[in-house]
Amino acid sequence: HEIPHLPPDALDRYRVEQPSIAMGNTGRATVLTVSTISPWFEPLCLAADLLIVHLLSEHDLLPILTERKRRRLPVIYELSDNIAAPHEGVGIKGWFSDPVNLALAFQYLRMADAVQVTGPGLVERFSFLNPRTIIFPNQIEVMGNLARPDNGRVTLGWAGSSGHLRDVESVIDIVAPLIQAHPQVDFALMSDEKIYRLWASALPAGRIDYSPPGTLAAYLEFLQRLDIGLAPLLDNPYNHCRSDVKFLEYASRGAVPVLSRTTPYLDTVQHGVTGFLYGSPQELGQLLTRLIADAGLRDRVRKAAYAYVREHRREIRQAD
Repeated sequence: HEIPHLPPDALDRYRVEQPSIAMGNTGRATVLTVSTISPWFEPLCLAADLLIVHLLSEHDLLPILTERKRRRLPVIYELSDNIAAPHEGVGIKGWFSDPVNLALAFQYLRMADAVQVTGPGLVERFSFLNPRTIIFPNQIEVMGNLARPDNGRVTLGWAGSSGHLRDVESVIDIVAPLIQAHPQVDFALMSDEKIYRLWASALPAGRIDYSPPGTLAAYLEFLQRLDIGLAPLLDNPYNHCRSDVKFLEYASRGAVPVLSRTTPYLDTVQHGVTGFLYGSPQELGQLLTRLIADAGLRDRVRKAAYAYVREHRREIRQAD
């Protein structure tokens, strides 16, 4: 199930691959990951000391969970999206818009011994199904480079998938005139063609640096080019349940995070210290104008954000 605001491999990376490797490296656990289409799916699910079911609702999982309950073997359900709130450009062929699939996911959430989620929005929306719900936030595996070239130019940017089309539309009328008014500012974009055309039609010619969608590694490399990273989120039930990973990625790559004042970021970001939160398009414009003009402010905030992620949100530090 694709995480909506990152390249397609990001969900596997942040929620499966990275934590599996990190836990295995502690020497205290052996971690196996298995696909629902594997011939070994059922025997491995029944043999595991602890089973983590990530965003599944397949009907043939029911007898497996029932048998584990009979054997008193624990099951954790992992929820990483608001599956009850359809969102444009997100999900696999509307999987959870099918009431049978959604009902099965709700049943598995209730059957699980506990639920792990990616942020506070999911706790608020779904803990009624299972009171044993805990947040395991996304972590960063490798820090990026804090250094930036001192060439007098400022690169403002954003990267994301089609699931963010409406979010992006909400800030173009603020960002485009700012870039027009500040010749030292460039805009960097990593997105699909539809979102690129949207920005290209609004920005001055020659002021947009475009990269097509790529791997997670290419995405993180793209972020290294940014001085200021945007994260617009409209106030809706789906966005309310996103994680704070956009902040982590900007901060770990040395970009100043400028983020919507919405649930995913409220418990993480110290406004004016490790990033900036805005509540309206007008407030966004004022923040960006200030950051463009004040290189010292940009430098202080990005260093503080980088230090926060390095000390508190590294996969290797959180594995235990």
